[in-house]
Parts: sequence; structure tokens; C-alpha cells
Amino acid sequence: MVKKEKKIEYSIGNIINSLNNILNDPGKISSLLKKEDIKTYTYTYEKFIDHFEELRKKAKEEWLVIGSSIVYSWMPTILNIAGRDPKADKNLHKIKEDAIEGLNNISNNLDGESSKDDLKKLKLFINNSVVGMSKFLHFSFPDEYPIWDSRVESVLYKTTYPKWDPTKSNYHRIKIIGNYMEYRKSCLELIEDEENGLIKKFDKYEELKGLRDLRKIEFLLFLKGGKK
Repeated sequence: MVKKEKKIEYSIGNIINSLNNILNDPGKISSLLKKEDIKTYTYTYEKFIDHFEELRKKAKEEWLVIGSSIVYSWMPTILNIAGRDPKADKNLHKIKEDAIEGLNNISNNLDGESSKDDLKKLKLFINNSVVGMSKFLHFSFPDEYPIWDSRVESVLYKTTYPKWDPTKSNYHRIKIIGNYMEYRKSCLELIEDEENGLIKKFDKYEELKGLRDLRKIEFLLFLKGGKK
């Protein structure tokens, strides 16, 4: 059986290239970090992290439901269990129980790689959205799971394929759990690889101080992805 090759856009090398394209241009990074509309993100971020620490001490159902609802205050829609699937109403109990089971397995295996099945169960509850799932997991485990969204993915894809038009929708790529899993693995490998020196470059920017390493990576890609 031929082994399937990993997608280069989510590789550690491409993440490094994408970040260096931003960090090697002082004017670019300064202009991105001084935008007025990022103040809400930076202010609420730490509040969310602190609150999720308390949520994790509560029952799994409360952590799941309240945490998912908080996450969706950052997104242009409210929480809709199973993503507005009309069939979901008949299966809400099972969807919730499966999500709790998946969350329990994920929280008990932080040192390893989460199974796609557990992530799928959690995703289905949280709007059936990989983006929503990633934000919930990041606020729950900020050193283990990066945030994933269309802006981040578009920067990585554009670095790999320079001729790609960034105005085109990349929804079909961000909704694939496998893409997020590859991105997460590469981010964690990048943080552990101190020889590349990339993470140390972040220390030059006052606006990034105090942020978790995963957040620094995602935040720069997010800001760059919002600039057309």
C-alpha cells in the first residue's frame, strides 16, 4: 500500500516560511500589530483562558456547553449544536454524550495525538465546525491545540501556491479535520525545535510578549490572513 504524502501547506517548513515572510519585514509586522480592531482579541483572550481553567474543573457537560458558547462570541454566528442539521434534534442526547466522551478522551491524552474519531465527536457538537472545535480546544488546552480558521489556512496555502487567489473560498479545506491535525502537529514540532530560532524572533515585539507560543504563531498568521 502506497503511503499517502502529507500536504506540504501544513508542514513545519511551510509554517516557518509563512512566519518568516511576516517577521522579516519590520514594517509589515508593526502595521499588523497596531491595528485598532485587534484590541478586543488581545483583551478577551486572557480572560477566556482564565475562565476555561475554571470550566475544566466543572462537570464535562458544563465545560462543553458553556465553553462552546463562549467561543462563539468570537465568531460571526451563535452556537448551533450539529451545525443547524435538521436531523440533529432527534439525536441531541447522543451527540452530546459522544462529544463528552470525545472531550474526556482528548483531555486524558494530551501527551499523545488525539484520534480523528474523538475530534469528530467534539466537532459535531460545536456547530459541526473544525474552526469552532479548534477554538474550544485552544482555550481549554492553550499549549496543546492551536486555533484554526480560514485566515490562517489561506496564508499557509498562499505561501505554498503563490499564484492562488486569496479571495477565493477555502472553506472546503478548513473543514477537513485531517488538515487541522497536520497543522497542529507541525506547530508543536516547530515550538519544540529550538534550533530554528523562529520562536525567539517573537520576543522583539512588545505586542506578542506574554502570549503562549501556539497563540503567537496563530495570531501572526491570522493578522496576515486578514490583510488583502
